[in-house]
Amino acid sequence: MKRRQDNEQFYRLNGAMYLVSRRWLLEHQTLVNSSTLGYMMRADRSIDIDSYADFKFAGLMMEEQAD
Repeated sequence: MKRRQDNEQFYRLNGAMYLVSRRWLLEHQTLVNSSTLGYMMRADRSIDIDSYADFKFAGLMMEEQAD
């Protein structure tokens, strides 16, 4: 098994956004299948908020961008 860092490129779902019609979702019963397309997000535009510290950091980043 290789470490993620040893791969040339690595993509993963981050749950930031899903665009799907209600009809499609009801028909397929999932958000992800073989027709799912990815969207490359810049690291500075994608902050995972899993804790209060992450939330505070995201707030500081937003304040910095507003300046």
